[in-house]
Amino acid sequence: MTDMNLPLEEQVRGFLIAVAAGLIMGLLYDLFRVYRLLMRPPRRQVFFLDVLVLCACAFLTFLVALAVSNGTLRFYIFLGEGIGWCAYALSLGQVTVRLARVLLRLLQKLLFAPLARLWAFCRGLLARLAGCGKTFCKKIFKQRKKPLKQRGNVVYNRNRFTAAWKRGRGHAGKGGG
Repeated sequence: MTDMNLPLEEQVRGFLIAVAAGLIMGLLYDLFRVYRLLMRPPRRQVFFLDVLVLCACAFLTFLVALAVSNGTLRFYIFLGEGIGWCAYALSLGQVTVRLARVLLRLLQKLLFAPLARLWAFCRGLLARLAGCGKTFCKKIFKQRKKPLKQRGNVVYNRNRFTAAWKRGRGHAGKGGG
């Protein structure tokens, strides 16, 4: 018996293992699809998640081929994986997506909407507090920037000695004019 000719029982066993691997691949893809439904990641992240799923499926195909036919890729392995993936997608996959959508609506109603309202209230409160703080700081800076009074207008600098000195009389006394 050469490597190219596997008995029919081995091929059927390999086909069934490939179908099981296809079901697992469908489940893996659905897990990432549910994540995309719930979290709504940006396009770049979706691309990298799809590449990650593709790499995981390729690795699983390699492991199945290694277990079934000593690493030789056979058509029935790909056929079994495809049938398994389609069986999952048409049966449990639809149920999984529906449950994920119901869960998303439930989370939106019970968790996300109240949290959004709470966040909006806190943000409004913080904005009002920041506005009060801003006006308070403006008042302080305005008071700090008030200029000093002019020298001649200051009351304690005005007396008869300085006034007489400025006029050029020397000094002014009670009788010394």
